[in-house]
Amino acid sequence: MSISKIVRKQKKGFTLLELMIVVAILGVLAAVAIPAYADYLIRSKISNMIAAASGLKDFVTEYRIVNGNFDGIDPSDPEATMSNIGTSDPTFLNPTISNIQFAVRDDNNMAIVVCGSTEGQGTEPQDTVNIYFTGTYLTENTGNAGINPGGMTWTCAYTGNPKFVPSSCRTLYDPAVFGSPTNDCEN
Repeated sequence: MSISKIVRKQKKGFTLLELMIVVAILGVLAAVAIPAYADYLIRSKISNMIAAASGLKDFVTEYRIVNGNFDGIDPSDPEATMSNIGTSDPTFLNPTISNIQFAVRDDNNMAIVVCGSTEGQGTEPQDTVNIYFTGTYLTENTGNAGINPGGMTWTCAYTGNPKFVPSSCRTLYDPAVFGSPTNDCEN
């Protein structure tokens, strides 16, 4: 037999060290990605909560324009308020919302309080976010194009953990301006 006919078998596969390095890299990536994904999931639920309750703004605006006041908006009875403004409670649509409340300061300023739920947002009460749609009835021309007397301007504010709040709603709610709800949010 000649030497030229001996064929060496080439080694195929990975060494144990190479496999361990790959597993370690995947572990580090998972350690970073899983908490970031959990935060992203809660942020998307908060955005969904805002979307589910934002229709209330239109009903409140219409009620104020038609009736000239917020008398039918009873902070102590949110269910009657929903009936008075002609809508249904959005908590049935979204498990992230524990309840809806209202705060009225006067005939021109009020807030819709969307209480967050730990069931839908996460397990820790300190991470729960409550959203406040604050509305001001425009009684005179503000000089802004497209905003006339007889409408309402709305802003979005929050209480709770700011890392879960979408950027469109990153104003901390000040109860001194628009009033406090009758009951604390039960998360």
